[in-house]
Amino acid sequence: MKRILIVDSNYVQFRNFKLKKSYKKTITLQNVSTIPARFQIESRPYRSKFQVTMKPVIENRSVIAPGLQMKLNITFRCDHIDSPEELLLINVEHGSPLAIRMHGYKEPPLLLGYCLAEEIQYYSDTRLHRSWYSVMVESFSSKSTNSTTSSDKTEFSCETEDNTFVSMTFDCKKGFVGEQVSIPMRFKNIGGTGRFFIMSETDWFAMDIVDITESNALRLSCFIVQPAYFSLRTNQEMTFHMYFTPECYGIHVNDR
Repeated sequence: MKRILIVDSNYVQFRNFKLKKSYKKTITLQNVSTIPARFQIESRPYRSKFQVTMKPVIENRSVIAPGLQMKLNITFRCDHIDSPEELLLINVEHGSPLAIRMHGYKEPPLLLGYCLAEEIQYYSDTRLHRSWYSVMVESFSSKSTNSTTSSDKTEFSCETEDNTFVSMTFDCKKGFVGEQVSIPMRFKNIGGTGRFFIMSETDWFAMDIVDITESNALRLSCFIVQPAYFSLRTNQEMTFHMYFTPECYGIHVNDR
């Protein structure tokens, strides 16, 4: 079939939208033939998050004269966290149909963390040699591979297996029995706005959160992390604290 109508964009994306807020974009249809273009928009889902209207509203709104254009307004609104996607189909009489993909997309949150080594505080005045690892927390479908890169502030350590997020490690190194070591870390959200909740591995599998204190801290034997719950907007930063207080000699490990 010959081409009668063309559209200036066959993909309309509403990126990083806010819930319960309306957004509008406009696409243009143009008749590139020498005859009037008659078209019809296929019926849309009743509860669609995309609403399509024509501009301007004229009597013969389904006909475009040769060489002329018509604009379609696409309004988008979403009331819950989702990535809706629909196809807008336009049938053209004696011509090729048009297919326009409409998509709402929110970037997942992505935490970048580094240790503030110069601000580490100890209960005593002893300064122990420490090698710091900070991590980039990615989605559970991360495409990263095992890698370590250095900077003047920190080292990044991200472990993956079969393109799936495995774990991240905060290495507290050495500490004297009875001494409290305070490890401040800086977190920055370089992805979309998100809320974060840190819990122990036991709570995760039991789905029963019992380790969170009233001061919004997660207590794990000789480790305390704070805050356990926080939210960050895109490019927003915060200071995250970990406290290590060994009660006996040996290696101390906790999963969270």
